[in-house]
Amino acid sequence: MDNSLIGGNSAAEIMPMNATHTKWQQLSAELLFGKRAGFRTARWHRSLDESAATLAQIPIYQRIVRSRPFQRLKDIRFLGGLDYMFSPSGHLRGRQSRADHSEGVALLVLRYCQQVEASEADMRTLVACALLHDIGHCPLSHSIEPAFKKIFGFDHHKVGDQIIQGELDHYDTEVSEILTECGVDPAKVVSVLAGKGGATLHDEIFSHPINVDTIEGMARCTAYLNPRAWSWIGNTAKVGMEINETADMFWRLKDQVYSKLINAPVGVLADAICDIYVSNNADKFTVADCYATDSVLRAKHPALFDCLEESRKLLPKIALPPSLQVNDCQLSFRKRTFFTDPIWSQADARRYKQSKELSTLMLTKANQPQPELPLPASA
Repeated sequence: MDNSLIGGNSAAEIMPMNATHTKWQQLSAELLFGKRAGFRTARWHRSLDESAATLAQIPIYQRIVRSRPFQRLKDIRFLGGLDYMFSPSGHLRGRQSRADHSEGVALLVLRYCQQVEASEADMRTLVACALLHDIGHCPLSHSIEPAFKKIFGFDHHKVGDQIIQGELDHYDTEVSEILTECGVDPAKVVSVLAGKGGATLHDEIFSHPINVDTIEGMARCTAYLNPRAWSWIGNTAKVGMEINETADMFWRLKDQVYSKLINAPVGVLADAICDIYVSNNADKFTVADCYATDSVLRAKHPALFDCLEESRKLLPKIALPPSLQVNDCQLSFRKRTFFTDPIWSQADARRYKQSKELSTLMLTKANQPQPELPLPASA
């Protein structure tokens, strides 16, 4: 059993506590819930609406979201195979694509820039980072990437860096050209996203464990669980609560999202279906599939999506589709747990930890009784 901590050599892990951490801790809490205990107030919503209107007028935002590489993200579901376990089309209430998520991160980045009165040059770079942080994702997102990595060596982080810098062979260089024409250094975007831009406040918004990417992503995930999921924090918050306590609560919420959705039986099942199908049919896939969309992949490999639909119809039974012809009665997966380390203060990034542990999920045959396993609430 592997209980080793993840990211022991990350920038956030080795960076000493300083005023930068404290400032970002406060700003991240305000991005999460508004000022202190002002949890998702009407005033906070109005300010977000105003920021969204401002964001839409920024030239680099307009050009990136209209680019062909970014438009591809509109047809890649946010949670990959799991989306197809909720709906045959992969679409559930609201907007849940990688493009939607990236635009949400950009909105948080703009709010941050407004709060710290960032320079226009920094704002352009950070908005570009937000919009492009997921630009390298393959169809079905994380569900299919492990199989593509084994077959083609695919890594969405590396591919994203290549797309941003216009270095990916036989791929559109439009993003790199847009950045250059807007006065943003593509190499700087890659550096900031990797947390290698130096120990500055701006780097914290992407490298801190509680960063704009995970803030937006966890907020988006709650739509899959329960429309009122955020009330768990709202009901816990107290008037006068310290900003750093809010960060601790968010970290607990992230653990809840993973345990009740991503690492829940239906989430593990969806990822396993994608991985097993691609691995069993490796000769039918090509490198081009890594850069396709969900729709293009579905047209080329309809049997993969048929497998997801077969298992979806069997829910709440946790069973692989008969068409996969797998005899195993259990699935192995890495369960992620998020916890706080009391050794470090609430103003220190090293307080926010995660671990991976090898776990198993028991399966049933399609004709067996329903297993007593918890499932996420239907969206």
